[in-house]
Order: sequence, then structure tokens, then C-alpha cells
Amino acid sequence: MKIKPLKPRHLFAFAAYVATMLLPASAPSTWAEDPVEEPLIIFAAASLTDVLATHAEEWAARTESPLPRLSFGPSGTMARQIASGAPADLFISANQSWISFLQENNGLAGPPVAVAGNSLVLVVPGRHTIPSGAPLDAALLLSVVGDGRLAIADPANAPAGIYAKDLMMHLGVWNTLNSQLAYGGSARQTLLLAERGNLPAIVYKTDARMSRLVTSAAVAPDVAITYQAVLVKAGKEDASSFMNYLASDAASPGWTGFGFSVADNHPNVPK
Repeated sequence: MKIKPLKPRHLFAFAAYVATMLLPASAPSTWAEDPVEEPLIIFAAASLTDVLATHAEEWAARTESPLPRLSFGPSGTMARQIASGAPADLFISANQSWISFLQENNGLAGPPVAVAGNSLVLVVPGRHTIPSGAPLDAALLLSVVGDGRLAIADPANAPAGIYAKDLMMHLGVWNTLNSQLAYGGSARQTLLLAERGNLPAIVYKTDARMSRLVTSAAVAPDVAITYQAVLVKAGKEDASSFMNYLASDAASPGWTGFGFSVADNHPNVPK
């Protein structure tokens, strides 16, 4: 039997087939992919919306890290979400009580660190003409509210509301004005109530200074408001770097630039 020679096109196909059969079953890749670094997830009080965005950009540039993902809301809402398993690396609260709540639920990885301070002010719609800068007392507050409404943040969720309630109780006007209160879901939403509803309101000084529609009429005396940052259990290691930066001298201009006061416990973080 005479075997016919393969035609050139058949010979090429046969050679390609043999070559593929001789290759190892799983050839190792010559390209090693770098692991993708996941950004930090930060849960923070709503009143920190603007300043924390600035801090996040600065820290990311300094450390060549991904820009953190920021989630803002009432501190109580943020704390409950973390306790329910929401992914977060760092929690920044305007009130110690919600940090204690997470500590009791075994949700934190270390002690809190003070990063900034704030204060309360009474704001009035722009059309009012009340001398500003005076200490807030019962007589002034009652005269401003009159028979109308007073906006404060909801004490059940927002530290700004807790501080406002404590202040009103200290002044002896809580029971008098309780039925006239209009609650905002957060510190920022309370400012919106004041702006859109032409209402007097008790808000953070830092929020009031951003508005062109309200005027700060009086400063609440002896109300110490401290923002604390704390590491969330099972969070990323880089979270401690961001937390330390927020409490460092390097971050001080950012805090004061937005009207916050600087915390006293600055770790030795290089500028």
C-alpha cells in the first residue's frame, strides 16, 4: 500500500497539533499580579462631612494609599450599623455614649482617641437681628422661640441632639419647650430645618458657619463636645495610621480651617 505524502497545508496543521500536545497541562504564568489594596471604610458623624473629606485626601497623598471611603450619618445610626455587621475600619463619633455602645457589643479593637472638638450655638434665620456672640441663657432662648418651633437634632440618634437636650435641661427650659421642638435626623439635617423652615435651632458651631441663611445668635456655655475615633474590630491595619493622622499636629490646620478645635492628645506623627 502506497502512503501518499501530506500536502503542505495538512503538514502545517499536523505540526501545530503535535506542538500543542507537547505543552505542559498548566503552564505557569510569567505575569505576577500585584494584590489590589482595598480602601479604608470610615463611618463618621454627619458634622464631619466636609473636614473629613479633606483629611482623607491629605492622608492618602501622604501615605500613597487608596482614598478612604467615607460614610456619614448620625453617630447612633452609624454605631448600630457597625454592631449589625456593616463593614467598617474606623468609627468617628461625636459622643462617647455610642462608642460605649460598641464596646459593650465587643465591636471595637482598641481605646478611642480624641481628634477634635466643637461647640453648640443658637442660630436664627437671617432676617432676625439679635446681637451675636452672647452666652446662651434661658431668657434669650425663650424669647427667640416664643410660641414658634425650635429645631434640634434627634437625641435618640444624633449626639448634637443629646448635647442640645442636656443644655436645655441645664437651662431649665426642656419641659417648657419640649412640645415645640422640631427634630432633625442629624446635625446637618437640623441646619436644613433652620434654613428651609425659618426656624431658630441649636446646632454645631461648625455647621452654622457654613450657612448663609442663618446667623449665630449665642454660644452655649460649658458644652464640651469631643470627637473620638476608634478602630473597629477586624478592621484593616491601615486604619490606625489614618486615626493617628487625624489626631496629629499635621491635621491641626485642617480641623481649625473648618472651625473645629484641636484635640489635646496628639501622638508624635511626623508632619
